[in-house]
Amino acid sequence: ERMSAMERGLTPEIIRSIYGKDAVKHRDKFRTLKWGLMFFFVGISFAVVSYLDSTLERFSDGFKFAAIALSIGIALVISYYIIGKEEAKQLMKKSESEPTSTN
Repeated sequence: ERMSAMERGLTPEIIRSIYGKDAVKHRDKFRTLKWGLMFFFVGISFAVVSYLDSTLERFSDGFKFAAIALSIGIALVISYYIIGKEEAKQLMKKSESEPTSTN
């Protein structure tokens, strides 16, 4: 993987930032975001489904499970976009802070 990254023109500093200790801390932060969003949306779906079930009493168990699955999917898609934006910002910062070399 590192060799193919070097063939693509990535510098050793960028490769170290991708595979180094800082990258692990960075991934852990995003893992927490993902789990937080999932629990948030699952909680909202439980609240909405239980409210609708108590007022309308027409929902089957299938609808309840579908609402929970849908809320997890929404949370994962939102976390995907947030993580993508943050990683792009960090790569831009690193590429701007690196001195440019002229050959």
